[in-house]
Amino acid sequence: MLKKKERVLSKIFRMLNFSSVEPNSFENRLVYQKIIYLLQYSGVNLGYRFNWYIRGPYSPELTNVIFKIQEEPSVYSESQNIRFKNQEEIDKKITKFLKTLGENAKNPEFLEILASISYIKENDAAYANSDERLKNRLISLKPFVKDFSNFDQLYENSLKSLQTMSGKNA
Repeated sequence: MLKKKERVLSKIFRMLNFSSVEPNSFENRLVYQKIIYLLQYSGVNLGYRFNWYIRGPYSPELTNVIFKIQEEPSVYSESQNIRFKNQEEIDKKITKFLKTLGENAKNPEFLEILASISYIKENDAAYANSDERLKNRLISLKPFVKDFSNFDQLYENSLKSLQTMSGKNA
């Protein structure tokens, strides 16, 4: 079963324009976690369950699969030959997803803010309709985000991306 998850995730990372999966750095692991969370949020269900952790949405299972991919690099290289049953639909969703993220597609600070606010909105209705309350909640849960060099701009860009991804008002 894990081999299948490794192959599927490898294919998805290829489609997201990652040339490899290298989980040895914290920053890479953070990007992988957030981008897969957000991809699922945007409608590509890969079956990973996320819960809240220090840096936002986190899936222990996803981490395990990522390290398994690293242990067997052939899984990643062979994933280019995989074709999903609904390949065209997934292609469209990933293209829209990458377009929505734009130049921030691999920016760990942006992805952390975006994934965190989407998780908060999805899991606590009290923050679903107020950008200011949502921002305050994010800062209360993760005070270090205020130290990101351009926090306010990242937050505003995250709200816009979230609206596009969910098709709902952010």
